[in-house]
Amino acid sequence: SAWAQQPAPATPAPAVANQEAVNDEVSRQASGLKAELGKYKDSSGEAAEAMFKLVELYHKEGRLFGLVRIGQNFVTAHPNEPRAQGVMLKLLDGLEALSRNKEMSAACRQFLARYPQAPQVADIEVRLAAALGQMDDKKAAAEANRAVWTRQGPSEIGRRHGVQAV
Repeated sequence: SAWAQQPAPATPAPAVANQEAVNDEVSRQASGLKAELGKYKDSSGEAAEAMFKLVELYHKEGRLFGLVRIGQNFVTAHPNEPRAQGVMLKLLDGLEALSRNKEMSAACRQFLARYPQAPQVADIEVRLAAALGQMDDKKAAAEANRAVWTRQGPSEIGRRHGVQAV
């Protein structure tokens, strides 16, 4: 075909070059924030601010390993900080995407213990049940599915998890 006979472009396509520029900019922003973070003890307010900005950047850009590392540091060092709940939710996204089921289940339980009235509790229970279902702890998975069934009732989600609980 005519496409197979065309030589490959000598320079990267504009979309590729643009993506590389975006990646460089994200890396530059992250490096600056990490340098700022390095100036302070993790427990300081300044460190909390730098960590929060890094979590936001890493979550937005899908940089999962950085998100998990900094998110865990933030949640540990600043459990009572007003933004800790949102950071925990982003941390859960990262753990789930990386299939870190053991850490995911621990973080879900921690979220449920810290924020039992949060509007995201039903979703976190479902995510906990899914993470436990991927592990060998069938009893814990059954208990988590039962919690979803109890909260969700006769809804489609509730019935599905009720069946899985048995």
